[in-house]
Amino acid sequence: MISDIVLIGPMRTGKSTLGKLLAQSLNVPRVSLDDICSNYFKEAGFDRETGKQTPSKGRFPGWYLYYQSFFPVRCNGCSTSIQQADNEA
Repeated sequence: MISDIVLIGPMRTGKSTLGKLLAQSLNVPRVSLDDICSNYFKEAGFDRETGKQTPSKGRFPGWYLYYQSFFPVRCNGCSTSIQQADNEA
């Protein structure tokens, strides 16, 4: 019996692709957080064009700040980094 397989890692490193290939090879169902998040962002009013036009602050590009504003919970480290960027701007 196969246990759950969870793939974690930085963005754009192939986790979704690997997950799809594993699910096909092992003939098991696949749940993609990308799909779940995509639906959440649509319901929350996320607009890709607005993200592209959001101004940068400090080291953080505008699209990243816009994207992060759609997360209901932030880790302390992220909030601290964004506050530091606000202070540097």
